[in-house]
Amino acid sequence: MDTLNKLAAPATAKIRQLQKMVQDIKKNDGSLLNKIRRLKSKPRPNVPARDYRGKNSATTAQYMSKIILITKK
Repeated sequence: MDTLNKLAAPATAKIRQLQKMVQDIKKNDGSLLNKIRRLKSKPRPNVPARDYRGKNSATTAQYMSKIILITKK
C-alpha cells in the first residue's frame, strides 16, 4: 500500500497542478472571451422614427389649445 501511495503521489500532484492551470486559463480567457462576445452580440438599438410637427400654424395653434385645456383641468 505504501509503494502504491509513493507511485500515485506524484501523479496526483501533477493532476492537481494541471487542473489549476486549466482553471486559471478558463478564468482568464473566459472573461476576455465573454467581453468579446458581448461586443459582437449586441446589435445596435433601433431608434423609432419621430414624427415632428410641421410648420403649419393652424395645427400648432390647435395643439397648443389642447394642451392649455388639459392643463386647466
